[in-house]
Amino acid sequence: MSSLNKIYHFLMKDIQVEARRGFEVLASIGFISAASLILAEVAVKSFTPQFVIPGLWIIVVFIAIFTATTTFVREMDKRTIYGVRLLPVSPSIIFLSKMMFSFILILLQGGVSLFIIAVFSGQLYMLSVNVIFVLIVLALHVSAIASFTSALVMYSEGRAFLIPMLVFILTIPVIPLATTISDPAIPSYMTEYVMFLGQVAVTLIVMTILSEYILKS
Repeated sequence: MSSLNKIYHFLMKDIQVEARRGFEVLASIGFISAASLILAEVAVKSFTPQFVIPGLWIIVVFIAIFTATTTFVREMDKRTIYGVRLLPVSPSIIFLSKMMFSFILILLQGGVSLFIIAVFSGQLYMLSVNVIFVLIVLALHVSAIASFTSALVMYSEGRAFLIPMLVFILTIPVIPLATTISDPAIPSYMTEYVMFLGQVAVTLIVMTILSEYILKS
């Protein structure tokens, strides 16, 4: 079985398990929808539409924090992590499958948030190609961070504090670039696109490599 087939196999398993707990996803979407409506309402009433786009990216970070509790941490809580570690599969394959699962959840909920904010704030330019591009790339970035953080702290008793702290610390540095690229009021240049994609690529590579050591320990 090829590496891609293995990733697909584990991804489908996680999706099937999550489908049985669909109420958690619905609850998360409900919370994200409420936060998005509040952000849109504040932007309209205070005449500060410039805060809408960075506000969206902060919501994506919050989604990543929630998602971090649905990957390796959940495997630890259910005591299934020991079985996963015994499988004749590379830890990086397991990590990448969890990352893709997180990416799907984050992109789904981030898309809902984007649509709600764009419609209810009247800022329909947010549905532009640039914003959607940044949403996809940022979702990939934070999915790697969320999965790595989940693996890193799954044995820790203080993970309720460590998960949000680590996800924020590792994600916040890319928010200014994401805002610059996606906000039409801020001029952006090709170098900023390259830097943004470069940061995401480095994050994916580094965390995939480190996952080999974390999941073996």
